[in-house]
Amino acid sequence: MKEIIKEFVNGFKGLTKGSNIELSNKADGNYTSNKMRFVIGEYITRFVIDNIALGNIDNFLKDVSSELTKISRDSGLSHTNLNYFRKFYKKYRNQPDLAEKAFKLSWSQNIALLKDKLNDDERNYYLNRAIADNWSVKEIERQIKNDSFDSFLNE
Repeated sequence: MKEIIKEFVNGFKGLTKGSNIELSNKADGNYTSNKMRFVIGEYITRFVIDNIALGNIDNFLKDVSSELTKISRDSGLSHTNLNYFRKFYKKYRNQPDLAEKAFKLSWSQNIALLKDKLNDDERNYYLNRAIADNWSVKEIERQIKNDSFDSFLNE
C-alpha cells in the first residue's frame, strides 16, 4: 500500500507543480481554486479506478491526506476535502455548464450543494440563485431545506 500511496503523491506533485494555487477558501480565487479541486478530483477518481486493489478508498484517502499534508503548506488537503474533490468531479464531470457555475462559488458554498442529494435541475437552480443573489452558505442551506426549488416550480 505504501508504494501505491507514494505513486499517488508523486502524481499529485506533477499535477500541481508550478500551479501556486492554494486550496484554502479565498474569495478572489474561487474559479481557479475550484477548477484545481475538480482536476484533483478527477485524478483521485482515475487513480482509484486504475488501482482497484486499493480496497477501501476511504482508508486510502486518509493515508494520502496524511502524506500530502507533510509536503504541502496547504490545509485544504484533508481527508474530508479529498473526498469532496472526488465527489465534486463526479458530480460535474459530464455537465460542463454546471461545472462552470460551480467554479464561481466559494468552496464552502459548493460543499453545501454537494451535501444534499439534489437532482440536476435542482442543482442548476441553486447554482444560478447562489450566483445571481449572492447567497451565503447558510442561505443555500436554508433554501434547500425550505425546498425553494419546489416553490419555484409551483409559481
